[in-house]
Amino acid sequence: MLGVRDPAKGHRALPAAGVDRCGYDLRPLDLADLGSVRGFADGVLADVDHLDLVLANAGVMATPQGATVDGFETQFGTNHLGHFVLVNRLVPLLVRSAPARVVVLSSAGHRIADVDLDDPGFERTP
Repeated sequence: MLGVRDPAKGHRALPAAGVDRCGYDLRPLDLADLGSVRGFADGVLADVDHLDLVLANAGVMATPQGATVDGFETQFGTNHLGHFVLVNRLVPLLVRSAPARVVVLSSAGHRIADVDLDDPGFERTP
């Protein structure tokens, strides 16, 4: 099962990635919308009885100043909070499926600056 922002685009991309589209269940998942994240996770929990791996590999970078559907700064909300909610929602299934793995990929972009927890949305900081 793959979470993708646009399942139609995802299906078109599978052959270009050298993957046969048969056997892949692509479902909508927008990490910038915690309602979408919860809906995706709830669908996984309802439809799947075993989960070996969560691969968190989505993210945005160098976006214009903006906010997620839930009002968080775009990069923080998408790259961190979206994955956090997804993985935590799936924890019960991961525990039942042990040994299971969560793999989180990121860039080295986090080394450029620390997160200012007093202003995570850059409301007062440029």
